[in-house]
Amino acid sequence: MDQKYLTENTDNLKFILNIVNSSSISVKKKQYKIHSLISFLCLLIMFLFTGNTSAQTTLWSTGFETTSTPNYLFDAIRGALFGVLTSPANSNSGSNCSYLEEENVPSLGKIYDAAIITKTALSFTAGKFYVVTVYAKVGTATGILRIIKSSKSTNAGMKDLAFSEIIFNPTATYNVAKEQYVKYTAGFTVTADESKYVGFQMYSSGGINKALMLLDDISIMEYDTRQPENYCVAGGKQPGNSIFIYF
Repeated sequence: MDQKYLTENTDNLKFILNIVNSSSISVKKKQYKIHSLISFLCLLIMFLFTGNTSAQTTLWSTGFETTSTPNYLFDAIRGALFGVLTSPANSNSGSNCSYLEEENVPSLGKIYDAAIITKTALSFTAGKFYVVTVYAKVGTATGILRIIKSSKSTNAGMKDLAFSEIIFNPTATYNVAKEQYVKYTAGFTVTADESKYVGFQMYSSGGINKALMLLDDISIMEYDTRQPENYCVAGGKQPGNSIFIYF
């Protein structure tokens, strides 16, 4: 049977197109093993990727999926219902989220004032960069979300700025106003090593509408380099020093 060959020579490989009744392609090695070249390219890509990636550590996170040994505390000054809600339809991801519902105070209306607080104090290191992320939504009535780090592990204690520093403070009166989850992200640094609790404060001043707030997928990350977020002034204790950004 007659065979026709179409050849093309390169420095490293020789390609031969063997045309019989049907076409097939075979590759012959000339000088170098092709898998060695691929391995080199993979290593080069890994090196370049690693060189442009900041090391990160998850200091604390919760999606409220584990309720047997939670790493958070619920502390409410006002609130009829406060805890974990199992409802995939109301969660940002997974099956659970936190749920805070108003307490109906005759003289004030429907009000809540509570916080989710890390169960243990977290260690923050000078020279590192920290990013806090939380997803939040409300039902019917708008609410306020603040993020604070403090030497106190209670909602009331975190309101005392002699012991606390604001990480996230809204410039709007009510910054959680949507009935769909919104991602809130804030970054901060510290001027000296410290151990602090972090609290996610939720507040509504009351009204005629049913007031409730849900939080989900909260994380506190540590980075070696500044991330593309906004950072609070290190050590700032006044609301004007806190910077926040919506995503």
